[in-house]
Amino acid sequence: MVLTREPKDSSRQMFQKTLKGWKDLVDRPDAIVSLTDQENNNNLSQMRYGIGFTDLGAITMGKMKVRPIAIDGVEATAENVQSGKYAFVKELGFCFKGAPQGRLKEFVDFVFSPEGARILVENGFVPLK
Repeated sequence: MVLTREPKDSSRQMFQKTLKGWKDLVDRPDAIVSLTDQENNNNLSQMRYGIGFTDLGAITMGKMKVRPIAIDGVEATAENVQSGKYAFVKELGFCFKGAPQGRLKEFVDFVFSPEGARILVENGFVPLK
């Protein structure tokens, strides 16, 4: 079973920009389109022979029983992402109206601290250097 996301999904857009042949991707008529990360991850976890895409953080945090595939012989690991060997990544970020202040600034500072980076790594995410 083929699983996919809606055309404007950030993961799908990353693959379309990065993987040769994905730019003009057309979904199969019988593909299952997930509208949320949670729905997509549930489908991936429950469909024994399903193929789709998600992120390493979701696999780690959700303890998903899925197997990431290697692309061009490079495994999808945090180490390979950090070293630049695995290039299929999407960046996550924060959006603010104005500069963060007060508790919001404290939170952002924490996320970018060594302790915040440790928590990100434990959950399958790769912090910015």
